[in-house]
Amino acid sequence: MSSTTPPLDSSQSPRFRRRSDRVSYWDRPPAPRDWRFVVGGAGRLMVWLGVMMFGFVAYQLWGTGINTARDQRAMAEVFEQTVGGSDASNGQAETTDGEPTTPKQEPALTANEVADLEVSSIVPGAVNLSSVAVEQNIPRPIPGQALFRLQIPAINKDLFVVPGVKLSDLKKGPGHYPDTPMPGQLGNAAIAGHRTTYGAPFGEVGELNEGDKIIITNLAGENFVYLVTSTEIVQPRDYWVVTTRDPTVAELTLTSCHPKRSARQRFVVHAILDPTQSAQVGKASFYTLDRSASDDSDDAETASEIEDDPVVDDTTDTAVDGDNTVVREVDADVFTQGWFDDPGAWPQIALWGLALLAVMAGAYQLAKWRRSILLGLVVGVVPYVVISYFWFENILRLLPPGL
Repeated sequence: MSSTTPPLDSSQSPRFRRRSDRVSYWDRPPAPRDWRFVVGGAGRLMVWLGVMMFGFVAYQLWGTGINTARDQRAMAEVFEQTVGGSDASNGQAETTDGEPTTPKQEPALTANEVADLEVSSIVPGAVNLSSVAVEQNIPRPIPGQALFRLQIPAINKDLFVVPGVKLSDLKKGPGHYPDTPMPGQLGNAAIAGHRTTYGAPFGEVGELNEGDKIIITNLAGENFVYLVTSTEIVQPRDYWVVTTRDPTVAELTLTSCHPKRSARQRFVVHAILDPTQSAQVGKASFYTLDRSASDDSDDAETASEIEDDPVVDDTTDTAVDGDNTVVREVDADVFTQGWFDDPGAWPQIALWGLALLAVMAGAYQLAKWRRSILLGLVVGVVPYVVISYFWFENILRLLPPGL
C-alpha cells in the first residue's frame, strides 16, 4: 500500500508566511514611549553624530581646499597678466618635470661684488646690502589679490601670496605679514600659511633643509632667491621670529602651526637673500590694508589700475639704522586664534543648522508620502551635503586654525 503526501501549499510555508506577515515600515504602530524609546533615540543620535564627525574631518582635510584652489587659479591668471603673461617675460624657467628652477635673469650683484660687502654680525651668512638698496615701485596691495608668487622647488610648491594674515586672508593661500617688509627688500619679510587645512600650502615645510631655494616673484616681475638657513619650533607668542634683526640684510621667514593639526606651537623657516641670483634689493617699505571695500565689489581696484601706485610706509615709526633691531610691532597672526574666538560664527551655525534640519525633515516627509525610504535618501542627499559644507565652514571658525 502506497501513501501519498498532498502537495504543500506554498502560501502556507513558514518562509512565505514570514514575508507576507511582515508589516511595512510605514504601517508599524508607534514605538512605546518607555526606556527603549529613549535608548533607541540616543543610539540613532550617536550614529548621526559619528557620521557628521567623519564628514567634518573630511571637510577639514579636503573640503577647505576647494575654494583655496579656485582662488589660487584666479590669482595666477591675474598675476600672469600683471607681470607679462608668460614665463619668458619674468625670467622663470621650468624643468621637464614641471618643477620651478632658479629664474634666468641678470643678477644685481656678482659673487665678487658680494664678497666685498660687509658680513652681518647678527644674521649668520648674510651681508650688508644697505649700500646697494633702491626704491622699488610695487603696486599697492589689495586684500584678497596676489601680492607675489612663492615657489619652493624642494617641496614642489608654486603659490600666490595675499596681503594679510587674518583667517579670511589665509583661506586664499599664504599671507604676508603687513608689518614686515616685502620680499626682496631689506629687513625680515614674513609669510604665514596653513599646514593641514585650506590646501595645506605649508604642509611640507618641515622637509626643508639648509640651502633649499625659496623663489619670490613680485608684481614688477622681479625675482628674488632666498636660501634656507635654519628651521625651529617656537611658542605662539614668540613674535620676535618675524621681526627684523638686522635692517641692513634681506631675510625671509615662513611660519605655520606645529605639530600638524594643532596650534600648540609654531614651525619657523629662516632664509636669507642670495644677491647673486636675485634682482636689485629694495629699501624696506610697509603698507596698510584697506578692508573697507570688498575686493569683489564693482568699484574695487584691480592690479592693473593701481600698477603705478607704489607701496608707501604709512607708519610713523622712526627709522632704525646701524645694527639695532627694528622695533616695529607686528600684528598677531591667525594662528593665535583659540577656541570660540569668532562670535560672529554662531548665527551662521544656527542658520545652516536649521537648514540642515529642514532638509532632513523634508526628505523624511517625502519618503513617508511616497512610502519609499530610498526616494527620500536620493532626493535629500545632495542638498544635505551642500548645506553640511557651509555648516562645517562656520563651525571651523570656532576652532583654532591648526585643528
